[in-house]
Amino acid sequence: MRPETASRLAVLLCAAEALQRQGAGDAATQDFASRNGGVARFTGGTYEIRMAGTAGTATMGYASAFASWINAANRRLEKANG
Repeated sequence: MRPETASRLAVLLCAAEALQRQGAGDAATQDFASRNGGVARFTGGTYEIRMAGTAGTATMGYASAFASWINAANRRLEKANG
């Protein structure tokens, strides 16, 4: 992962975790994704949040997909940092 990509992902992750701690619902998570160059969509029974080359999916709503994205972003950063 390029350093600038890792840096952007880390900043997004920090903001996403703060939003999640506030108990953000589906509308807030969709808004967060779109304001940060991401996509929030529902396709084939699956909710997906995609930002900074990282995706999170769930079947229980955008807030669950957002939580999945946070987990995926954490894993991706850990992998990039060794």
